[in-house]
Amino acid sequence: ICRGRSNRLDCIVRIFEKGLEAITRSGRDGITQPEIASIIGVDTKICFHHMKPLLKYELVTRLPVASKKSFTYLCIFTD
Repeated sequence: ICRGRSNRLDCIVRIFEKGLEAITRSGRDGITQPEIASIIGVDTKICFHHMKPLLKYELVTRLPVASKKSFTYLCIFTD
């Protein structure tokens, strides 16, 4: 998402936009953090740090789930 961009703030805003867009598109079924990481182009281990503001402002709810034999979180848009 941020390759070739000179403005770091613009890059961060795009990451939040793409992450929130992916979560809202998933509807009530939600989307896992690894799927979000793939969409926004970040490592799955740091995806949580990009989701923190969405959680802080209660735009997203996280639920623990088992996915592909590992533990992760399902992110659901908060109505």
